[in-house]
Amino acid sequence: MKRREDELTLDDLLTIIRIRHIARERISKYIKLPVDDIKVTIENRKVKFELRCSNCCGQVRTITYQGSGGNYKVYFSDTVYFDTHIKYQTLAAKDFFFLVQNERMMFRHLVMDMTWHRIRRNRFKYPFISFHRKVQKYLQTLNHQLNVVFFAMRFFERPDDPRTFNQGLAMTILPFIRPDTLLTLQFRVWKMFNEPDYYVNMNTVSQTEQWRACLKLDLWCERIRIQDYSILTGFDMVRLLNLPQEDLDKLVLAYANFISPPGDPWDQFWYTDILVRETDFKRTEFNEIIRRVVPKDKRLAFYAKKQLFTSFGVLSWKIRIGRKIMEAIRPERRN
Repeated sequence: MKRREDELTLDDLLTIIRIRHIARERISKYIKLPVDDIKVTIENRKVKFELRCSNCCGQVRTITYQGSGGNYKVYFSDTVYFDTHIKYQTLAAKDFFFLVQNERMMFRHLVMDMTWHRIRRNRFKYPFISFHRKVQKYLQTLNHQLNVVFFAMRFFERPDDPRTFNQGLAMTILPFIRPDTLLTLQFRVWKMFNEPDYYVNMNTVSQTEQWRACLKLDLWCERIRIQDYSILTGFDMVRLLNLPQEDLDKLVLAYANFISPPGDPWDQFWYTDILVRETDFKRTEFNEIIRRVVPKDKRLAFYAKKQLFTSFGVLSWKIRIGRKIMEAIRPERRN
């Protein structure tokens, strides 16, 4: 028997039941949609939303969820909206879910940020962990992924905390983004007060579909250090703050071994621009590195060159690695 277009399936009904359960108390119903630009900032005892619609007046609307001593308040555009008994992280997570849950919504920017503040040494007191875990739980109720063009996230990780280790916080959001709409990924690692130096190698997020599908990758962060440079291949552009001289051989060899996925229009016409911090690369000869590390059968179809370049107002080295073709005829991948 043919199903009518307006007839609900069992999966549709279960989704509605889950959403209605989440919706018992929220304020996002007072927000005018659509919204295509969302920035979430975790601050000391508060979560702040900044919302914008590019097709409207472009005005930024703010919602702040604040909690202290068991008292929870919501400020809408700097005005006290109401007091609530619901924990501020829970209410903020519910509203975030309702802002993004419509599968027709397209978000130009989705930014998850956190600001510096002094926190207790007890690792179970980090307020942003609660928010991100609740958002993850709500997003798991959806049967579709979010349409996002630019996704940025600041996170941290600790080896003694399984909730944050191996980019645990980033993985609460990233897997729920639709890969074929994502153009840019940006990651920053946050250093907490009085924490020792530590570095993140991006070994977990780099295995996601979203990482492999995006075209631009921004890792301009002191606390990100790459160990396996093959995870940087296949992009239009990569911004990488840390590229030690001793890792140049690994970088070149990783690109020499890169094979485009089946059906990629870049199969024979690819190159990647890698922007790195301005450092002592003046004496670096990439042709010598290619002769030293690249197998003979791949040298003729491979090249690397460098030049000083200003990116985002910062003087950087631009290292272009690719095949020896006429760059002007490289086909477009995605708009």
